[in-house]
Amino acid sequence: MQTLLVEVQGLRRGFERTSEELKSARKELRTLRESAEVLLKEAEWRKAQVEAYIEYLEEEAAAENDEEYEGSSGEESEGEDSEDSDGEGEEEV
Repeated sequence: MQTLLVEVQGLRRGFERTSEELKSARKELRTLRESAEVLLKEAEWRKAQVEAYIEYLEEEAAAENDEEYEGSSGEESEGEDSEDSDGEGEEEV
């Protein structure tokens, strides 16, 4: 009978230890989950910043291309006109 009592007490201690370990593991898991959520939100925020910056750079590049196209078109026609009209170019000034 006493052997059975000792065995039950040992099982109870083992159960209590396992129960405490389980509580600790759940707490750690909850903390990790919360940290993961924070990191995910931060990553989404950074992704949005990068996407906005990419969009800005694309708009800037498009604007530069438009300016270069308009500028080069205007310069060519002006240069051609001045050379064709007098044949001497800049020496007339």
